[in-house]
Amino acid sequence: MMLLLIRLTSLRQLLLDTKVKTLLSLPRLLELLVLKLIRRFVMEVMLRERRVIKLIQP
Repeated sequence: MMLLLIRLTSLRQLLLDTKVKTLLSLPRLLELLVLKLIRRFVMEVMLRERRVIKLIQP
């Protein structure tokens, strides 16, 4: 269990440059990370679509 906490702490520090202070903050962290990943994915898809549309239009 302790190893898992250390890994999660390291992941959070890498992604957000902050430390996990309590176990209660972990669910909020995971929710935030999922939202960030979804946003990044959506933005990449939108950019790809724009590029394709520009290539198709004369």
